[in-house]
Amino acid sequence: MMAMDIGRALVLLAIPIAAWLDVLNIPLLVAVSFLVGAQSVVFNAAYVSILPSLVQRSEFSDANDKLYASMSVAQVAGPAAAGSLVALISAPVVIIFNSITYLGSAWFIRRIQAVEVIAPGTVGRHLTRKVREGFTALFASPMLRAISLSSATINLAGWMFLAVYVLYMADDLGLSATGVGLVFASGGVGALIGSALAPPVSRRFGVGPTLVWSAVGFGVFGLTVPLAILVPAYALPLVIFAELMQWMTLVVFNVIALSLRQSLTPNRLLGRVAASNQVLAQGMMPIGSFLGGVVGSLVSVQAALLTGVAGMFLAAAWVWFSPVIDVHEMPAEPDETLSAMGA
Repeated sequence: MMAMDIGRALVLLAIPIAAWLDVLNIPLLVAVSFLVGAQSVVFNAAYVSILPSLVQRSEFSDANDKLYASMSVAQVAGPAAAGSLVALISAPVVIIFNSITYLGSAWFIRRIQAVEVIAPGTVGRHLTRKVREGFTALFASPMLRAISLSSATINLAGWMFLAVYVLYMADDLGLSATGVGLVFASGGVGALIGSALAPPVSRRFGVGPTLVWSAVGFGVFGLTVPLAILVPAYALPLVIFAELMQWMTLVVFNVIALSLRQSLTPNRLLGRVAASNQVLAQGMMPIGSFLGGVVGSLVSVQAALLTGVAGMFLAAAWVWFSPVIDVHEMPAEPDETLSAMGA
């Protein structure tokens, strides 16, 4: 994780340096985005995998809740701080600050007191074999498969929705830049609420039902957005409410899905399963954006939004029609299907 933080910090510095040398261009920005994104995938896989070295399996849900809470604060504060700084100083200087935050992250990670256990025989194992083991494990377990396909579907649908979201708010609903900013700020608040609600809600209603109904809620509140055009006088408060509730339900889903995936996966496979899940789930984002743009251009913006909402409901179906629906408590032991894998 430290190496990825330092790597991202160094890669980002290419932007202000290129700007000051007057050689900044789109290909360079694309290359920086690709490298930062690739390192982020590695960081996030390690970020998930180190958790068993820090807490007991029974504490996964509470630990993920705290991690999502801090992430939610960053989602609210980060864009606001960036916007304010860009208004005060130049964008390249703001990117230098961003680079420094990665170095700060590396320093904090260096201070983590954890004893990581590396499974015998995994060091030096061929990369392609590790990737294959990750995807095999992901689909060998019916519950892991359902969770991963549900997450991938949510990302596909969500990014179809996002592809035309701002255009819809500005052109169809006539919201001002301030109004759009308020909508996105409410999403950060919803994420904070969701991170606080996830553990108690799953304990009260059960892990499986919470996953299903949080995915259903994500779709229900998403449907509020295209329907807001029917009541233009109340469009802004309706969309703010929808954004808050969508982020709340999405974070509840993500916290519980992550905790369940960690609980089902043997420690030695956590990194490979986490990385495979990220490739599957995050790979849906650009596909969703592309499809949303295509539907929005060929049919209408509202059609793209409604197609995205339909996908959100489909995400709930993956979990509903799987063994996950019957899970009421986080498993104390990994899935037996995976116990002999990766050894």
